[in-house]
Amino acid sequence: MRRRSFLLCLLTGIAVGFFVWLWRFQNRGPLPSPKEVNDTLNELAIAIQQGMPLTYAIEQAVNRATHPRLKRAWEDVLKTVSQGSSLSRAMSAHRDIFPNELIITVQKGEIQGKVDIVLLNYTARQ
Repeated sequence: MRRRSFLLCLLTGIAVGFFVWLWRFQNRGPLPSPKEVNDTLNELAIAIQQGMPLTYAIEQAVNRATHPRLKRAWEDVLKTVSQGSSLSRAMSAHRDIFPNELIITVQKGEIQGKVDIVLLNYTARQ
């Protein structure tokens, strides 16, 4: 009897764990490829270089993104920047998509006033 209870609890725990994992995977999905991320970064850099306002430039990145998770990340970055946050801070909320090296690079570009140039350099190195 105890053994049956133990097995039932064990199987229930495994099933719950699996469904939690499945729910998280479905909500988050697979990560975009580095090329997809770089394509949107390049779009952002070009729009900034052309003198577009930052929010408009981020909208260009949103429009360029085809991967659902990347698109959601850029939409969140747009919302956060529209509320007054810096680009690097907004991107740092999505460290699973935007690498730490990129966030630090954007931060340096914000300080120097050359976000477009540092983004173009970053995408060229990738």
